[in-house]
Amino acid sequence: MNFRHAAALALLSFLLAVAVCPEAAVSGVIIEKKATQVVNPGDGKCPWIEIIQGHKLRTGPMVPEELGWSLPSECRGTWAVVDDLDKNIETSIDYEARSYYQKTFIEDEEGLLNTTTLDKWKATGKHRKIAGYWCEGYEGSGESAHWGHMIGTECVAQEAPGLAEYNEFAALLDKMNAENGFGKSYAPKGVVLQNMEDCCAGPAEWVVTKIQSKPIPAKFFEPPAGFVKTRPPKG
Repeated sequence: MNFRHAAALALLSFLLAVAVCPEAAVSGVIIEKKATQVVNPGDGKCPWIEIIQGHKLRTGPMVPEELGWSLPSECRGTWAVVDDLDKNIETSIDYEARSYYQKTFIEDEEGLLNTTTLDKWKATGKHRKIAGYWCEGYEGSGESAHWGHMIGTECVAQEAPGLAEYNEFAALLDKMNAENGFGKSYAPKGVVLQNMEDCCAGPAEWVVTKIQSKPIPAKFFEPPAGFVKTRPPKG
């Protein structure tokens, strides 16, 4: 068998595998964050997990064990929220109650008053290493119709794992927010490893403690089989 025949067979095997197994894992990024400055006591006790794959974002303290991501026993939550930008749906999953509910991801116009957007950014010229990756510092400011003036900082990496997935998701989210009247974001592009905002109830900051790019099964962005769909809570 020559090289061309071998390459053709390898490609055919891959396509057949995808066709037979639609749940095949697709590359994504897992980000673990820790609050270092909090508004509410206890917020910084446990890390916060974000999983991005394509146009979907899963957040919360519950991480599927199959991903090989370990958390302290006291930090293993029982819920997760999935934002699907393509469908404009937010799904809240309760693993303890074995239920879930869905609502529109982009809120209606009533949410515009509470929008806080830092749209004026400038590089500080400072660099630091966070979670093993170098990032560049930025300072931002903005105005809110409800909260008034606000300021913030970010440290943005250009070589961290999952850069392509992170930027693709952020670009579509910015576009959706702008189209729905929430204002366009002018934040620096790249993986944000640190973020601080001083507004509203006070200053709050989080820092990435671990980040990894790896294949993630699509099923982790859907309610598990057998979970009951309920109505969203009022208010």
